[in-house]
Amino acid sequence: MILRDAVLARKQREAGLESNRDITKAELIKVDGSVQVRDRPGYVWAREYGQHGGVFQVFNGSVTAWAGLPVLIAVDPKYPSRRRILDVDWEILAQHASYDGNPFLPEHARSHIRYDGYYAPDPVDVYLRMLVPLRCEPASGLTVRVAPFVYYVGGARQYYLGTDSLDLSSHVPQIVGKSRRVLVYLDTATNTAKVAPGALGGSMPPYPAIPEGGIPSAFVLLQYGDTTLDEKADFQDARPLFAAADMTGTMTAANTLPCCGV
Repeated sequence: MILRDAVLARKQREAGLESNRDITKAELIKVDGSVQVRDRPGYVWAREYGQHGGVFQVFNGSVTAWAGLPVLIAVDPKYPSRRRILDVDWEILAQHASYDGNPFLPEHARSHIRYDGYYAPDPVDVYLRMLVPLRCEPASGLTVRVAPFVYYVGGARQYYLGTDSLDLSSHVPQIVGKSRRVLVYLDTATNTAKVAPGALGGSMPPYPAIPEGGIPSAFVLLQYGDTTLDEKADFQDARPLFAAADMTGTMTAANTLPCCGV
């Protein structure tokens, strides 16, 4: 109870400071070519709005560091020696004829980055299933969709348009208790998505081989009585990450795996 009362009292004091403190209208500016203070992480350059002087540093955890952005600044009640940006000054910004609706969220992209020599505090790991090109996923019933894809055959650029209606129903086992795994793949000879069926089996049927000249998309598990497909239970991604399966020695996938062939 004592701890709770202390916490409530602190919040009340902070709320009082919030309501009583002075709020300054300012705009972000560049100093030596940068809005961000180079030797003080988290701080940006600002000056009172409409003034020619009065340049100062202010802590920013609220908006995009964009030169000319009007902001509201006040003393931080938790850290009285520090001024910080409260928010964009929407009253001023809404009057700008060039305003396009940008929410000006905080710049935080680098907190999600990971590369050699740099490990951000909140990196995002991207798995193969999240990549769009040539991804196979359920459409409706026993049909699947396959996303567009760019690839190369004999050095020539090819663009597969994708499909929303590749039908797997003819490969569903007709024997009780049996299952079959099929491979959805891109046939580079015809630039179309096709299906390579595997042999019948039990709960773990064998994987079909990749046809010559085929770029694998996904293995799909089909069981007796299936009328629909489940993304989580039935699909295993088979796409090679950086290059297509080299069956002929002439086929390679686009290195960048662009979305929709752009």
